[in-house]
Amino acid sequence: MKKIKIITHSGRFHADEIFAVALLGLFYKTDIKRKTTVSSGELNDKNIIIIDIGNNYSEELNNYDHHHNSDIEASNVLVLNSKLIPFPNEIKLLLYEKIFSEISNIDRGICEKKDILTFNQIINKFNFLKKSFYIAAEFAKNIIESNLSEIKQFVKTEEMIKTSSEINGFLLFDNQLIPTGWREITKQLNLTVKGIITPNNRGGWQIVSFNSDIFPIPPNSNQLFLHQTGFLAVYPDKQSAVNHALNL
Repeated sequence: MKKIKIITHSGRFHADEIFAVALLGLFYKTDIKRKTTVSSGELNDKNIIIIDIGNNYSEELNNYDHHHNSDIEASNVLVLNSKLIPFPNEIKLLLYEKIFSEISNIDRGICEKKDILTFNQIINKFNFLKKSFYIAAEFAKNIIESNLSEIKQFVKTEEMIKTSSEINGFLLFDNQLIPTGWREITKQLNLTVKGIITPNNRGGWQIVSFNSDIFPIPPNSNQLFLHQTGFLAVYPDKQSAVNHALNL
């Protein structure tokens, strides 16, 4: 793993530089220095990655600060979109939408206040621990890795949906249990579906409703199990599930 030098600001840290450093840590061995100021020599040294300090944004010089220009995204997004991160653009966009955009917007003060706890608030709490910067960066790295795993599964699910067969408004997945994120992805693809038909992890086959409030699965004599909300029904075999779907 290639070693890189990073300079970021000292004092209280925030989610944008923490997630930027954590993202780089997926690909490089990082040597991190936290300083109150950076010199012109450091700013012009392409071998030093300067994050969230220095009042300059230049991918060519590996300067990733945003404080001098309110129109620039925060440092986490600047690093994500740089050539330092060898993800395909599709993966970068999904990471941006799932995590990085909100962190950037909150850091820049352009995001509405939320009632739920944000990553910005969580990272701020780490400031009170010993060796807090590195603990926070490791936490952020785990969050990124977890989301990457989910994103990869979402990409797989999207391909499965595009190649699946349809039976009376239900998508049929022959060799997959409930695909991760199938409801969200069908919405993104502007598909109108009643639900899905898949193998059940305990044996047999199942029909899962897209929205049981609107379309609850009704009872059927071949069912082995029907959830009380109507969101899930289990059948002894594929054909039983398909036959019921054809009549819904």
